[in-house]
Amino acid sequence: MDAKAAVARMRGKRLGRHTLRLALAALLGVAAAGRALAQENADQLGNWFNDPYFQVRHALADCPQPLGPYLTKKEANAEGHYRVERGTSCFLAGECKKPNAYLYDADIADAVKKTFDDAALIPNATIWITVKRRFVWVEGCRVAQEPLGELETRLRGLPDVQLVLINIRSDPKAKPPYSVMPERAQ
Repeated sequence: MDAKAAVARMRGKRLGRHTLRLALAALLGVAAAGRALAQENADQLGNWFNDPYFQVRHALADCPQPLGPYLTKKEANAEGHYRVERGTSCFLAGECKKPNAYLYDADIADAVKKTFDDAALIPNATIWITVKRRFVWVEGCRVAQEPLGELETRLRGLPDVQLVLINIRSDPKAKPPYSVMPERAQ
């Protein structure tokens, strides 16, 4: 029997109370599963705005990975308005030629990667970079004697970089000076 014949056959029958209860229970089950899935997805971490995030040094194995631009879906929803406002205020204030400060991030990320092509620049470190709204976050771990002044100077000198924030741990026993990626997400 094809689908059309089945539908035509069902039109002539009345559904019993038992059938209605089963259908209602199934709908409630689907709705509950949908709410649970939505809650699970709300807690899922993601780089929802596709901000540049990458690792440039890998020397220290015991360095916790920074959270970088990863947010829960709920946090991303809350940040959306803020990003639009902050992104366009740069243009409106005459500080950006592009209509949104976030449009600079990919080019800045490429320039940062080229800066780290210099193997002599902090070689004894594990470092991740996040670029967001013309800001460059440098996060990770280093051997205590690695100087940071040259790194900051070189990154601040890149075109369109507005701010460089360096959060690097030098004491392996100390808590990282940045939010850490949860173990399950790594």
